Amino acid sequence: MAILPTRVIDVGPLDGSQEPRLLISDGKRAPYISLSHCWGGSQHTYKLSHDTLLTWQQGIPLASLPRTFRDAVHVTRKLEQRYLWIDSLCIIQPTPDDESDWQKEGAVMGDIYRNSICNIAATVAKNSHSGFLTERPGARYLLRPCKLQDISNEGISVLPPQPNFSEIVDNAPLNRRAWVLQERMLSPRILHWAPEGMFWQCTKTWASEDVPDGLIYEDPGGVTGVDILTLTTYSATTWEWFRLIENYTSRGMTNDADKLPALSGISRIIGSNTGSRYYAGLWLHPTAKRLNDFRPAQASGAPELSFTAGLMWQSDSTISNTPRRPKSYVAPSWSWASVVGAIRYSSARGPVGGWMDIRWEIKADVVAVDTAPVVDPYGQVSAGRLEICGVLLDGFRAVPMPGPVIPDSRNGLDAPTGPQYCALLHADRPRLEGLERYSDGAFDSHVCFDVVPTTPWEDFSCLLIATYVNDIVQGSNWRYSAMALTRSQDASETYERVGWARLGDGFSGCFDRCKMRTLTVV
Repeated sequence: MAILPTRVIDVGPLDGSQEPRLLISDGKRAPYISLSHCWGGSQHTYKLSHDTLLTWQQGIPLASLPRTFRDAVHVTRKLEQRYLWIDSLCIIQPTPDDESDWQKEGAVMGDIYRNSICNIAATVAKNSHSGFLTERPGARYLLRPCKLQDISNEGISVLPPQPNFSEIVDNAPLNRRAWVLQERMLSPRILHWAPEGMFWQCTKTWASEDVPDGLIYEDPGGVTGVDILTLTTYSATTWEWFRLIENYTSRGMTNDADKLPALSGISRIIGSNTGSRYYAGLWLHPTAKRLNDFRPAQASGAPELSFTAGLMWQSDSTISNTPRRPKSYVAPSWSWASVVGAIRYSSARGPVGGWMDIRWEIKADVVAVDTAPVVDPYGQVSAGRLEICGVLLDGFRAVPMPGPVIPDSRNGLDAPTGPQYCALLHADRPRLEGLERYSDGAFDSHVCFDVVPTTPWEDFSCLLIATYVNDIVQGSNWRYSAMALTRSQDASETYERVGWARLGDGFSGCFDRCKMRTLTVV
């Protein structure tokens, strides 16, 4: 039996004869229920503070709680459990002057969900006042399979349509929150309260109140992403991690500073399973090597170069994404966590294929990396530095993409139409006419800036990360994959990342006269 979290809500006797109260657990062991819910922004005002800490230990009038919390208390009692954990009621919420309790409890948030016997997911509730115990079709109509006799007397079974778990649960307001990805992946059992009915999820099966014997899905663990939690190979810190980050960054988050803490429970498990070291959202293999330790063909996809692969991300270049920098420091510029917005690694238009494909050769060498955790090595950081050795070419500039060659060819949401996606020019190649152009208006040489630029980038550098080494290009018109950098104002050889660039045939040979150098990226 697990140790209770630092504080829990004691919901009182099952008959409701006593009001709930805040309990300081003092290491007590007992089963407990957890809650996943949408805060609802400024509407969510019922929070634990130093002022209410003692008062709530005496009692919390049930009627005073927001409806979602009242519903959670009711369900906990119906499940014949005594203890309930709700983040905003059990963690002293941070203020500008004091974040100590939040830092301490946030570091073990993953364990809290992982050790609960069941997680109540208020899937239907848009905020803490909405509630989730609403009338549902699944409760209104009693559906049972029936059997009709046909002329062959063999019978025909007629089944009610199975609810679409993915459409109903995955697309609900709750599962558009970044925090909930970790809560859902780590909870051993989940009761989803959706508009269409109640759903059950665990690592073995999914079910609904309409189909209590289990919905027909072959691989629940694979679909929900929990398989990454059991992997001990480097794929957990590369391909599976990249898929996870793409999912995670496409979700909403109220507080920018939560970017790394909201993933810390998952990260801690992966670190323990693989032995890899974690730096602000990127993984360094426990036996990391330098490039000169490999023959070129061996470097492609080498786990020892996984940190280099982690650098190969870009902002989603579609018009639906408007990336920006966090309001306060969250991560060094070389980390995807330094951007508020959707990130692409290996999916459509993601750059990480240049690390895995044998037709590409890695050209940059990670010399050293370091971050300064605030409290938790898997949580917030206050600084980070990357020393990397490679060839750097100055003198690049970006121009907005012109209209498409073929009308309406860039209407799709997956087309690179965002203002952060620009054509790439150089002082030696100053004209667009020298670049190959696609039907959607894009050019083979382009840069996707990490955030939407407020002014045109007139002067930046490109650090070569990977080179295409095949003479015959198959499925790719890019010769180079590079990190776009600008010089930091703090030091001459210190840079900040601003985007990811791909250079086509028009730039062939542009890096040949550059010398290897070691520079720092912050």
